[in-house]
Amino acid sequence: MPKKPTNNPPRNIPTGVSWYLREDYEKLKQILKDGADLPANYDDWQSNADKRIAELAKVGVRVVKINIDPEAFSAWCKANNKELDSPARAAFAAYSIGKRYENN
Repeated sequence: MPKKPTNNPPRNIPTGVSWYLREDYEKLKQILKDGADLPANYDDWQSNADKRIAELAKVGVRVVKINIDPEAFSAWCKANNKELDSPARAAFAAYSIGKRYENN
């Protein structure tokens, strides 16, 4: 009997997770379309992000933090006709992982 497809990535391929640096957080909140939805301060955001990463690790997902640099992300969104929002951050993280591991 064939295996049922799952929504989980293979465990040997890392999953990119958007990561913000403390010094970029306020700038990102200003430029992101959904920036008002982010926690008010960096420490709260980091605590939430660390919890999500730990949950993924518990089920065997290998996570790689992908820095969302305000200027680089804005340029990538413009070049790829994307809004500066959560779906674009996920796409940017996936793109970055693909670029990082395409020759492996």
